[in-house]
Amino acid sequence: MTGMCGRFSQYSPVADLVAGFDVDETVTDDGRPWRPRWNIAPTQDALVIASSADGTIRKAGPMRWGLVPRWADDIRIGNRMINARTDKVATSNAYRAALAKRRCIVPVDGFYEWAKPTVAAAGAGRTSKTPFNIHRADHAPLALAGLWETFSDAHDHLLRTFTILTCEANAPTARIHDRMPVILAASDFDRWLEPTPLGDDERARMFTPAPDDLLAYDEVSTLVNKPSNDSPELIEPVERHTRP
Repeated sequence: MTGMCGRFSQYSPVADLVAGFDVDETVTDDGRPWRPRWNIAPTQDALVIASSADGTIRKAGPMRWGLVPRWADDIRIGNRMINARTDKVATSNAYRAALAKRRCIVPVDGFYEWAKPTVAAAGAGRTSKTPFNIHRADHAPLALAGLWETFSDAHDHLLRTFTILTCEANAPTARIHDRMPVILAASDFDRWLEPTPLGDDERARMFTPAPDDLLAYDEVSTLVNKPSNDSPELIEPVERHTRP
């Protein structure tokens, strides 16, 4: 398995996210309100929460999914940097600087993962993967740990990009995939968003799998497989609260 978190949803009202994450300022690229999304895919924009360089203002605004390091010479490098493994971020040239002072929160209502067919299903000729919408059991937004960077292209256009950190999966998620996004506890929001380096102990504490009882797992339609499909029906359970 590759350890990927490759799709997620953001449909909670922005006003709720602003209140829940103590956001001071919201920004958009075009001045239009942020619209709900049920199937955000790599290279697309998502709403991300980060602090100003001096740590005094907490902002929510759009960033492109797929981190592009400042030293990159081609934006396409971000296409394969949608996730960053927690066991490598502290030493990686691509992520080390962002880990020190450009951490962010990606508020999501759920994320999708695909389970491989069981041996019995494969034997019966069913080879397609089964999509699951993974979300909090109480349906509150999840706070995924992310890193962000700014990149200037040849025309000096400034682009903000981000990646989502992944850790080993907890027991229920491991039945679908061996890795999962790092889900931050509310008590860690302030520290995570501070633009100062984390200590080894802090990273070790935060980079742990979510509690086994935090999440619910709903089997959903394969409509989610196509990134252009983006509507509420994508999160409708085929089997409600299925434990994989």
